[in-house]
Amino acid sequence: MVRVGVDIAKQVVHVHAVDGAGRRVVARALKRDQFLPWCTQPLPAGCLVAMEGRGGKNDATDAAAICEAASRPQMRFVPIKTTVQQGLMALHAIREGFKQDRTARTNRIRGVLPGVLRASSASAS
Repeated sequence: MVRVGVDIAKQVVHVHAVDGAGRRVVARALKRDQFLPWCTQPLPAGCLVAMEGRGGKNDATDAAAICEAASRPQMRFVPIKTTVQQGLMALHAIREGFKQDRTARTNRIRGVLPGVLRASSASAS
């Protein structure tokens, strides 16, 4: 096994692995609770693991495409983030969510306010 392509979906993780000749040696769909034990199995030295988690219509073919793309010399890889980096990213995502919620509330108030003001001015006359 020289390359492994992994497509991470909500419920099922698809794994596709090839040998040095490009022949498929693994093509499996694993439930999320089965994936971590599968990951703990030792891989051959120099084995490249490529992952993607956007989710498409056919995750099995996505895993095969990820495995193929990993063999391309122009492929750019993202370094693994530390737990501190992941924590900071989570905090930023939560903060962005709070900002979006605040903007949505403000816009709802702005949408309702003109009707309330018209109703109150009509009752005052």
